[in-house]
Amino acid sequence: MSLAKKYVSAIIIIMSFLSWNVASAEEYSVDSRRLLEFRTAPIAFLASWLSLDVSYKLTEKWGIGPSVILYNSEVSEHGNFLMPTYNGNALGANLTYYIDSYYKNSIYLNFRGLYQDYISTPHSFRDGSHVEVRGFTGHIVLGHSYRKGRLSILTGLGVQHNRFSSETINPTEAAVDIFSNTVTTSPYLEFKLGVEI
Repeated sequence: MSLAKKYVSAIIIIMSFLSWNVASAEEYSVDSRRLLEFRTAPIAFLASWLSLDVSYKLTEKWGIGPSVILYNSEVSEHGNFLMPTYNGNALGANLTYYIDSYYKNSIYLNFRGLYQDYISTPHSFRDGSHVEVRGFTGHIVLGHSYRKGRLSILTGLGVQHNRFSSETINPTEAAVDIFSNTVTTSPYLEFKLGVEI
């Protein structure tokens, strides 16, 4: 079983267990709510990434915490059939403001910044080169959170800004190293599942 399938299976089991616990609870008052929420982006599992945000509830409207992405693709000469593979990690922090309340269905504004360090191998139609990438990425997202007991779904649209340096290494050519500095800004789509612990 691949690493991505293991992650998906684990998330499904955990979410099912927590959903059952929430559904079986007679009452879910504000006082019983926890201060920590763990969020993940399930679509990232398809690329063998594990994305995790932890949000600590500072107030009724503010949450803050660390963010981590683990790029778990195997390092190989070629990437996947249609897309590149990534191996490495990204570490940073997230800050979320809820227009209504952390505890209700609400429009939110999310800020997240990460420092990334990973190796990317092009898809299998390309040569055997790989790219070593280091730098910062950040996004601002306007979205809506849907809550059911201790579970949440966050969907939103925003802008992502990347600033990183890269080194392309091709072992088949004499000119091995190609250095570049890249700055990009692009649309960002967010879909995350969360659970209060």
